[in-house]
Amino acid sequence: MTSVAANDRVTAEQRLAGRASAGPHLLAWVAATRQTFTICRPDGYTVAHDRFHRDLIIDSYDTAIEAAALQAIWLAAHGKDLWGADVATLRIVTSSFVVDPGALRRAAFVSGLVLDLLVDSATNPATGHQLGVWVDWRRADLTYLIQHPRNQQ
Repeated sequence: MTSVAANDRVTAEQRLAGRASAGPHLLAWVAATRQTFTICRPDGYTVAHDRFHRDLIIDSYDTAIEAAALQAIWLAAHGKDLWGADVATLRIVTSSFVVDPGALRRAAFVSGLVLDLLVDSATNPATGHQLGVWVDWRRADLTYLIQHPRNQQ
């Protein structure tokens, strides 16, 4: 029974990837400390810089970067929806390795996103955001996370 479910999931992921290849391609640069996260759009402009919710237990840098990437997935899903796409691909470039990339891929999948996860600590613009300068994502146009609108109509 487990193998059937696993095969169904692979098939669903493959179907999503096929559909997403014709949709927009989003990119988010992500960095975090144990207290804050920063998410930038493809041109390096910050779309979100905030503290983690006080109820989250961020006990390590690994946990912080994963929580920040989950926030980026959530924002990218909103951007995809605002643009009018059902599915899309999302490249997240983090400032350090993610311990559980599978958890991020599953979160992206249920949001209609195919995740491409990379690490770039040297040129990641999210690492250079000035601490204490808060950026509210609700004031950002999340469609600017779209790097390549492949499915222009």
